[in-house]
Amino acid sequence: MRTYKLLIAGSREITDYEFIAARLDYLTAHITADEDVRIEVVEGEAPGVDRLARRWGEERGYAVKPFPADWNGLGKKAGFVRNKQMVEYGPDGA
Repeated sequence: MRTYKLLIAGSREITDYEFIAARLDYLTAHITADEDVRIEVVEGEAPGVDRLARRWGEERGYAVKPFPADWNGLGKKAGFVRNKQMVEYGPDGA
């Protein structure tokens, strides 16, 4: 079975789970149609879209790979470092 790493990140202002879930279901329908592919949700643990994506993935039984920012250790650059780590993880789609 092949894993499809789906990076999901976005606005912290978006809090409508139904909106996000419907879009992610639509976007991933072609991926999940293949029984040999398993989705892994890659997200940054930020409020808003990231955490909604985590919920969506967990509700569908997908693996979730969180990338929380180290705000205490890295300060203001933590978000940039976290984003770079997510991209370097090698997502198949974003």
